[in-house]
Amino acid sequence: MAFLRAWLFRVLVLAAAAIMLLSAVMVWWTSSTEILAHAHSGIDAFTVSLYQHGIPDNFAREYFRADITPSYQVTLAWVYMGVSIALILLSMFLKGRKGRWLLGITGTVYIIYAVVALFLIIDRTGFYSVPLQGEVFTEGESITQTGFHPGYYLAYASGLLCLILALLRDKILVKNEPKE
Repeated sequence: MAFLRAWLFRVLVLAAAAIMLLSAVMVWWTSSTEILAHAHSGIDAFTVSLYQHGIPDNFAREYFRADITPSYQVTLAWVYMGVSIALILLSMFLKGRKGRWLLGITGTVYIIYAVVALFLIIDRTGFYSVPLQGEVFTEGESITQTGFHPGYYLAYASGLLCLILALLRDKILVKNEPKE
């Protein structure tokens, strides 16, 4: 039975790592704007997408240039993601408190990462006078819709799963089960 419990734990840890990676490649938040008076500007719509690694430089709107994530920060975000996943996987092989603490701390830091992203989004939406989630009309010129996407919520799910697994590690990986 201990063998099965060990494999169950490993599968759950691998799931936490996979969910974390999935959250990193999925969109976290978007702002989609439809220009109603596009005859004057030549542009009818554009979308700003935020990922775990920031806002990619995939559109040339000068108005949002300050919000494009610099390439070194994108690289750092991906290094952070790689290190986090490696630490989660390493925690499976460490015995005792080391494995539990490593898994729990990695999950906690990713939750903090998502919370910090939330405050950065709040700061920028305030700057542009758009809601964090919802819709705003600009005097007959445009409609902007903003909102979070599943990738953002998966960040919390993976961090929480890591925390739960860290707390339940000793319960799942019982060494000496009582014999009946």
